[in-house]
Parts: sequence; C-alpha cells; structure tokens
Amino acid sequence: MAYPSQRRLRDTHILFAVRYQDGRSAYVRVAPAIADDGDYRVIAIAREQQERGEIPDGTITGVKRSADHCGFSRGSSVSSSEALIRSSRRAP
Repeated sequence: MAYPSQRRLRDTHILFAVRYQDGRSAYVRVAPAIADDGDYRVIAIAREQQERGEIPDGTITGVKRSADHCGFSRGSSVSSSEALIRSSRRAP
C-alpha cells in the first residue's frame, strides 16, 4: 500500500507517434491544450525536440495521436526521454 506522500500523480499528457519519411517512428508527449490546437502544433513540438536531440533527426511526415493514454506517471523510474525516444523501423 502506498502512503499518501508516495502516491504518483496521473500523467495527463497525450502520446503522439511521429512518423518519419524513411518509415521510422518516435513518440512525443504533449499537454492536452497543445494537442487540441492541432497536429501542426505537435509537429512543431517534435521539431523542437529534434533540435534538442530528444528524438532522432529526420524528415517528419506527420503525427498521429495514440489511441491509448501513454500510461507514464510523474516520478516514474524511467525518464520520459528514455521511454519516448524509442524508435522503430517498419518491416519492409
């Protein structure tokens, strides 16, 4: 049982898959207010994260909102950058 001071807050950010021209994808989390503004805002956030080295370089072709909540909790032992920089290559 977790004590009240040890409870983790629910992460309210929304997970998006960032699609690259070469078939790779990466994942970014954004605040609901940004997600509500449209994909162009999410793409802008993804490009900022590319500049900071948080997601891989490459030509971004689009973003897609994840069907599920990202499920990460604040204070999780896995940092958000570790969890979200996972890139995958689609099978040919």
